[in-house]
Amino acid sequence: MNNISEYGNNELALVSINVASRNGKMVWFAYRAEPNNHKDSGWVFHGPNENDEFSSNPSNLVVVPVKSMLIIDKKLVEIIDKPI
Repeated sequence: MNNISEYGNNELALVSINVASRNGKMVWFAYRAEPNNHKDSGWVFHGPNENDEFSSNPSNLVVVPVKSMLIIDKKLVEIIDKPI
């Protein structure tokens, strides 16, 4: 899908608070896991300098619509439809 507006708000991603807060940090690391339910896209997005300790703390991650992530970081359009 090359057009952000074509992507629905149904699917969700797990996103670092550094990226979701739009404080200037873009996605540095992305991976796609097997979704847990019908709304889960399986995508997980992290920003720069996020170590295992940061990433393993649930308070540092938020659930965000995938469409919002495509608006925050337009480079994700290139990978968003890739399979798991």
